[in-house]
Amino acid sequence: MRGSAVCLKDTLYLLAVWLGYKLLLLFLLLFLLPILLLLLLLLLLLLLLLLLLLLLLLLLLLLLLLLLLLLLLLLLLLLLLLLLLLLLLLLLLLLLLLLLLLLLLLSLFIPLLFFQNELPA
Repeated sequence: MRGSAVCLKDTLYLLAVWLGYKLLLLFLLLFLLPILLLLLLLLLLLLLLLLLLLLLLLLLLLLLLLLLLLLLLLLLLLLLLLLLLLLLLLLLLLLLLLLLLLLLLLSLFIPLLFFQNELPA
C-alpha cells in the first residue's frame, strides 16, 4: 500500500511539472509570438522603405553626380549600414522564432522522458 502511494505522489508531481511546462509554452505562444511577428513585420516594412529610399537616392545620384557626389556617397554608406543593422535584427528575430519552434518540438518529447519507465517492456 505504501509503494502505490509513493508512485501516485511521483506521478502527480511529474504531471504538475508537465502541466507547468505546457502553461509556459502556452504563454510563449500567446504573448511572445504575436509580438515577435509584429516586430518582424515592422522590420520588413522599414526594410522596404529603406530600399525605396536607396533607389531614390541612386536616381538622384545619377541626376546630380557632378554637384553632390561626396554627400550622396556618405548618405548611401549610412543607408547601407542601417540596412545591414536591420538585416541583423531580422535574422535575430528569425532565430528567436526558430528557438520557439524548437521549444514546441521539445515539448512533444518531454512526456516520453518523464514516463519512459512506465512503459511496458
